Order: sequence, then structure tokens, then C-alpha cells
Amino acid sequence: MKKSESKKRVSFSAIRGCMDDGLWDLVLHRRDITRQFYEGIGKAKTGWMSLEVMDLIGSGTLPTDDHVLAPQTTAYFICDNWDTYCDFDKYCKIWDIASQTCAVTSEQNQRLRQWTGKTSAEVLCPINERYNRCGIRLYKENTGFNDRAIQEPFNYPFIIPEGYLDYESETLLSNNIT
Repeated sequence: MKKSESKKRVSFSAIRGCMDDGLWDLVLHRRDITRQFYEGIGKAKTGWMSLEVMDLIGSGTLPTDDHVLAPQTTAYFICDNWDTYCDFDKYCKIWDIASQTCAVTSEQNQRLRQWTGKTSAEVLCPINERYNRCGIRLYKENTGFNDRAIQEPFNYPFIIPEGYLDYESETLLSNNIT
């Protein structure tokens, strides 16, 4: 069994146990439950990188792998939609999507993190706008720049689970965004 398969199985079992025990119904437990997903997520390089990373690579400095869907926030989506994700195959699909990473600089990663509120149950802008709002232009070999190769909306080249943006807007998005 590959390590990623083990991580999927263990994180699924941990969340399923919490859900079966009714712990999600108690707000007190939600952060701890979502940490199970966060700690068990993988890193699947998409090949996308910021322009600044291209310079880093030339200097020998390693980039930071930014998860293009915030894993702990994605866990809220999974748990609030447990009737769908209680199916292990569907859970594996969203785990794979949430494991996608984009290479960015450490400083860019810090800026991207600022779009998640003090708790992972709050976001300050939609996930598909974070790179754009941080002024991060993305590039992928044999594809080109995200703002030239990808169609609207938001030039966001990554897979987003069905219903995620609506959930984020209705449940997690802070009213304080500008």
C-alpha cells in the first residue's frame, strides 16, 4: 500500500468515527476533527508555479508547496457534506483534489494564508481568487501563464470540487471582505 493510500484510509476512518459518534454536532470538536484531514493530506505537485519560483529554482532555493485548496477548510466542506463524503471512493476523490499543490515562495505562502480567517471555518476571499488577490501570476511548462491559457473565471487553473464555491460563499466567507 502506498503512503498516500494509507493517509486516505486513516484520515477517512478518523473522520468517520467522529461523525458516527456525533462529535461534529458539537462546535467544540470541529477544529480537532478537521485537523484529522489536515494532518492526513498529501502533496500532489500540479506543475504550476509562481513566476518568482522560477527565479528560486535557478538559485537552488526550494519553493514552498501551497495547497490550492486549504486542507482544513476543505475538511469543513467534507464534514458538512458527510452524506456525500461518507462514501470512501468519493472521499478519496476530494482528498486527491485537496492534495494539489502549487509551488510558491515562502513569502507568497504567508500572504496566501492570510485569506483564511483566525479559524479555518472562516475565509476572507473565495479560494479561486487568492492567487489573483495576492498578485501571484502562475506558470506551467507546456501550458503557459494562467492568465493567458485558462478561461475565466479568475484564471484559476486548479480543480475545485462540485459545490465547494457555493458552500464557501454561503457558509465560510466572511462578510468583511473588500
